[in-house]
Amino acid sequence: MEDILKDAPIDSLAETNLKAWSEIADYWDDTVGDGNDMYQELVLPVIEDLASVKPGQSVLDLATGNGIVARRLASLGGIVLATDGCATLLDKARMRTNAAGEGDLNITYQQLDVTKSTDFESLLVKNPDGFDLITMSMAFTDFPTLEPLSAAIPGLLKSDGKFVTVTLHPVLAKPGTSRLVEVIENPATGILETIHSIRVARYLNIPRLYSEAIRGQPSPQMTE
Repeated sequence: MEDILKDAPIDSLAETNLKAWSEIADYWDDTVGDGNDMYQELVLPVIEDLASVKPGQSVLDLATGNGIVARRLASLGGIVLATDGCATLLDKARMRTNAAGEGDLNITYQQLDVTKSTDFESLLVKNPDGFDLITMSMAFTDFPTLEPLSAAIPGLLKSDGKFVTVTLHPVLAKPGTSRLVEVIENPATGILETIHSIRVARYLNIPRLYSEAIRGQPSPQMTE
């Protein structure tokens, strides 16, 4: 599997990716809404359990998208700063917060690009005391670099703070796998059976590729 984007400058990849997310923001928001089955049954329960957010704690939610995780943490009493590089998705997050009658939740939405060190530097200046909790959900593979993020986390967390992230296991990363459906005849019963499986072609060092976060979206975004 060729890494077709390996020689592209990081800044160019980041800009292209933000443009793609702006283009698919409406479709993504309409499809995922306030959390599809994956979010409601897998992502949110895991984040709640690991975060154990307490009323009054400061929370930084990175790559918030349309604010699904941010609203849940705010409903538990967190004082949430929800950020995303895509202004269109932040608009969706604000609208969903207000439309759900959750305007009283303690959430502030702010644009921040996790691929830019300068954005993190500005954030730290405005929040010198740091955060009790930093979260980032289902977004690790969406960025061409995580170096600015990894460099910023220690300075943004309080001494007893925690960083909680949820991401796909590499075996489920679409650029490295194929989903298969087989119809076979059971030799014991003679009845046709359908078998679903995943074929793993690449497990580690999966190259950057364009991919669909949700089937049918208007344009693909970068993933790796």
